[in-house]
Amino acid sequence: MTVQFLMTGNCRQAMACYIALMKSLPASVRVEVVDLYELPPDDARRGFDSPTILVDGRDLFGESPRTDLSVPPGSRDYRDGSLTVPSIRMAISRRLDAGRPPPLKESAPLAANGRKTGL
Repeated sequence: MTVQFLMTGNCRQAMACYIALMKSLPASVRVEVVDLYELPPDDARRGFDSPTILVDGRDLFGESPRTDLSVPPGSRDYRDGSLTVPSIRMAISRRLDAGRPPPLKESAPLAANGRKTGL
C-alpha cells in the first residue's frame, strides 16, 4: 500500500489531518508527504486540494482531481467529519477490502486420507 499525504504549507487543516492519518495506520506503513506547490505544473496530483490522502494513487474518500491544473490547489472542506481516526481507518479498510479477491468457497472437509468426507 502506497500512501501519500498531499498538502500546502498554508493549509489550516493539514496538521490535524496528518496526525489523524498517522494514528490510523500501522507503524510499518510509510507516508510520503507531498507539498502540492512543489509539484511540476503538469502533475495530476495538483488537481487535488489540501489536505488529500492518496492510497495507491487514488483519493481515500473518492474525490477526483480537477482536470484544469492551471487552478492552484485550494483548501479542501472536511466538514462531514471524515478526518477522524475512525473514519480514516474505515476508509482505508474499505479500500483494502475492495482490492482483495473474493473469499474462496468452502469445500467439503477432507478425511485423513485426503478424500472428501461428504459433509
